[in-house]
Amino acid sequence: ALTGSVEWSSTLADLEILLSGGRDVCAFGVDFGSVAGGEGGGEGLGAMGAATRLPAAGRGGGAVWWVSYVVTDARLRRRGLARAVCRAVLEEARRRDGPNAVLGLYGSPAGSPLYASLGFRTVGKAHAVKLILRSPPAII
Repeated sequence: ALTGSVEWSSTLADLEILLSGGRDVCAFGVDFGSVAGGEGGGEGLGAMGAATRLPAAGRGGGAVWWVSYVVTDARLRRRGLARAVCRAVLEEARRRDGPNAVLGLYGSPAGSPLYASLGFRTVGKAHAVKLILRSPPAII
């Protein structure tokens, strides 16, 4: 599985929650077999990314697109797949909201050069924490 082939903090369940939440989301992927010369057919995605559109969240009431889940199978790195996925997200944002669409993301150190080359700039640093509840919280 794609997310198991790389060190990545998100899970397939996280993506399923994003896609099933009734949000305005677009997702793009590259089939593993189409990149690996037909080998690995049935392995699923070789790269993927998604973006959530948050209407009226940007400056002047425009939409903000939050890019997430950009990941490439470790065996297929350095082939431009993450760039292709990110460009597809950028094109969708421009198609729907014009050239002034606002995009944001939390990038990993490994992805930072890619994001910078696409025009993203660092505006701050964040530390992510994930809490997984194994059972419902107690009500006191």
